[in-house]
Amino acid sequence: MDSNNLENINNKLETVKIVMNDNIQFALQNTDKIDNIQQKSELLAELSKKFNGKAYLMKRKMCAKYWKHNVIVSSVVIVIILIIIIILQ
Repeated sequence: MDSNNLENINNKLETVKIVMNDNIQFALQNTDKIDNIQQKSELLAELSKKFNGKAYLMKRKMCAKYWKHNVIVSSVVIVIILIIIIILQ
């Protein structure tokens, strides 16, 4: 009975070894996935900063274009009004 008991313990020990090896492999795979996700996250943060910078510059450019357009239209309207006033006098 002692050898049977020892054999059972050895079998259980082997089962535990297999499970532990599987768990270690799974943990290593998760670590690799986490590293990959972290790298992608850092890249995304960098791209986000670049996008914000370009969006700010584009906003300023569009604002300047808007005001330039308004000044041109206003100038044309004023010139037309002045021409009408001069002709009517």
